[in-house]
Amino acid sequence: MYLKELIKFFRIDLTNEDYLAIADTVRRENYMSLKTLAFLTILFTFVMSVVSYAAHDPISITILHVSLMLIAGLFLLFITHYKKNSHQLIIAEIHIFCALLLFYAIILSTYLNPDHPAVSFVAIILALPLFFTDKPKHMALFICFFALLFLVFSFLFDDRDVLLFDCVNGII
Repeated sequence: MYLKELIKFFRIDLTNEDYLAIADTVRRENYMSLKTLAFLTILFTFVMSVVSYAAHDPISITILHVSLMLIAGLFLLFITHYKKNSHQLIIAEIHIFCALLLFYAIILSTYLNPDHPAVSFVAIILALPLFFTDKPKHMALFICFFALLFLVFSFLFDDRDVLLFDCVNGII
């Protein structure tokens, strides 16, 4: 009884016809969100690059920040100058950009900082669905894939003191 109510609570009754009716609005909003998030990523990683360099962090961390800043800049140039803004292309660009951010967070949180909790990954994976609209199944599979990838990286690179904490946060 409770299981059926729980499933009904999380069910989204969005048929393909309903989705097609709002697809143009979703496409426009996703495109604007993608441009905004790419720009914010450039600003954030610029600041993080300067802070990382000034704090004498390992050069690999500074290089990671600068790399993401440059890639986000190229990505922003591409999406603003390539004018074929079909719904499927924008969804693909969103998934590519989100994957880039999540790979960045996984590398930063596990490989480059194995002795610190994975705050970056948790923050990014929780925030990304707030920026974009896609079919719920697609978003759930995307998040699950990267959560599993994060868990693999945690097992490979995290220190023993942080591993349990990261695993619990990655699963939740």
